[in-house]
Amino acid sequence: MIEFPSDYQIGVRRFSFKTLGKDPQNYRVCIFGDLGYFHGNSTASLIANGLAGKFDFIVHLGKIFNAFACEKSNTRDIAYDLHTNNGATGDNYMNQLEPLLSKVPYMVIAGNHEDDGKNFTDYQERFWMPHNGYGDNQFYSFDLGPVHWVGVSTEYYGYYYLYGQEPVMTQYAWLKNDLTTDAYKNPNAPVYVISGSAGCHSAYAEFSDTPWPFSAARSANWKVSFSQIINLAPSLRVNDYGYTILTIANSTHIHLEQISIEKGDSVVDEAWIVKDQLHTHSAALRFGFGYILSQVRQDIKAAILR
Repeated sequence: MIEFPSDYQIGVRRFSFKTLGKDPQNYRVCIFGDLGYFHGNSTASLIANGLAGKFDFIVHLGKIFNAFACEKSNTRDIAYDLHTNNGATGDNYMNQLEPLLSKVPYMVIAGNHEDDGKNFTDYQERFWMPHNGYGDNQFYSFDLGPVHWVGVSTEYYGYYYLYGQEPVMTQYAWLKNDLTTDAYKNPNAPVYVISGSAGCHSAYAEFSDTPWPFSAARSANWKVSFSQIINLAPSLRVNDYGYTILTIANSTHIHLEQISIEKGDSVVDEAWIVKDQLHTHSAALRFGFGYILSQVRQDIKAAILR
């Protein structure tokens, strides 16, 4: 039984937020991963820029409560991950970001640090994502303006040996149906953005059993060791904290900006992704799979079969 002082009262706090307009054709999304309570280098910037209206919603790609500072000091038992200390670490993280998350939509994807040994139960109960018909909020989709957003769990593949293959097959069946809707078959379909964590690298022994140092793929001069990274090609790696702002300009143009925390929230890289009028969805290139083919592809197929 929990006892409270006789004068105890439940506090009343009011929050307000403003939603996007109906069917917005352009908006900005803040995307990041590996943000934790004890090592939240980007937290202050995210809160300040979010409250200033610099982005309209957030996509957090896993490792939601990664206390990297504790990992460095080998004190993981003090505070590590969403479920640590009976969920207190997760509560502290949410309280820390409350000024922002009470005003800006927060879309999450589970990463390997969200596994609590109970099939991601803490994550499942703490967050409510769009319904997918399976009662599982680790994968979902929603439409916003010209974009169909899809969130998938790569962790199902890394933890199949603990939780079985049913989650893998369930997500696959759902995703197959989600990506074969009439809108996707239509050449004029909206933009599709699919997000997910980097995957459960800790589930594979190859990452830790590989002899060190070794040359990274496609970079013969990049030597790696447990204690130091020797990067002889600086263009391949940026050792900086930050996040990405993805701007949906319209149904054919997406702009990506990488924000650097260590450089005063400045843009350190940017790129445009453009879908031109001759664009054909990759599905349309797979002959015989029941997708609607453009006339150009039909002509190519006819020429091949002659």
